[in-house]
Amino acid sequence: MSDPVFFPRSAGLAVADLAAHVGIKSVRGDEALVLTGVAPLDEAGAADLSFIDNPRYLEMLASTRAGAVICAAKDAERVPPSSVALVSGAPYRSFALATSMLY
Repeated sequence: MSDPVFFPRSAGLAVADLAAHVGIKSVRGDEALVLTGVAPLDEAGAADLSFIDNPRYLEMLASTRAGAVICAAKDAERVPPSSVALVSGAPYRSFALATSMLY
């Protein structure tokens, strides 16, 4: 998703720090995980942050390899156990704020 020429990999940010700065109150998973980039659900890897805010992408959520996924409370149980679920009242807004922190 992100071109390394324009968006080089971040030095990294722990999930707990990212959640605190973005205002996410509920985290399910490893809060010490360090994220270094963002990617769509279907392209994300273990150090990437992704998000879901549209039910048409639930199939991609089921198979994502993202390190963390920002989602609404209704989708939190659908986040795979290998990913950290960051529950937000406004996933798209939270993802935009998180992206600005990583880059």
